[in-house]
Amino acid sequence: MTLQPSTNDAYMHSYFTDYNFGGRVYIRAATFYERHIYIQFELPSPPSCSKVDKATSSLWHYLSCCRSSGERQYGIYRITEHWGEKTITWMNAPTTEILPTDIIPLDQTLGWKNWDVTADIAGIIGGAHPNYGWMIKDLEDTRRSYSNFFFVKDSSNSFSEKKPKLEITYYLEDCD
Repeated sequence: MTLQPSTNDAYMHSYFTDYNFGGRVYIRAATFYERHIYIQFELPSPPSCSKVDKATSSLWHYLSCCRSSGERQYGIYRITEHWGEKTITWMNAPTTEILPTDIIPLDQTLGWKNWDVTADIAGIIGGAHPNYGWMIKDLEDTRRSYSNFFFVKDSSNSFSEKKPKLEITYYLEDCD
């Protein structure tokens, strides 16, 4: 099952602490003044008698700004409280898990960037925690200028296949 685009997406900026960056045509993660990405998908009910086999949250990386030596590490963190795309700011950011669900290397290669969120989706579907989505950020706050841009649900229709997506595969269990 592929869910695309996201239900909510935005980013926050540590310098513009009271400004909302929801509803943009891109989301941005950076290290020079931190910028964190927030993303959420509405989950339909899973097929009956099924368990989550694999779940992947993906963003289309379309631009890297400014040079950086080597690759960056980007973590995805499960959000633990409600947030709104049109109201989120640095000052009212929701809490997240302390440890990332997954970490991926991100260099200047463009294309899909995929985070494994299988455990989070299994927990959400199983009722262990609510679905508030994820926060994505660069793990190193070096204060050096480096930004990565990703398409969002509000991006141009010409990029509809590159909007955020969540892919979930299930396996069937015996219903007895």
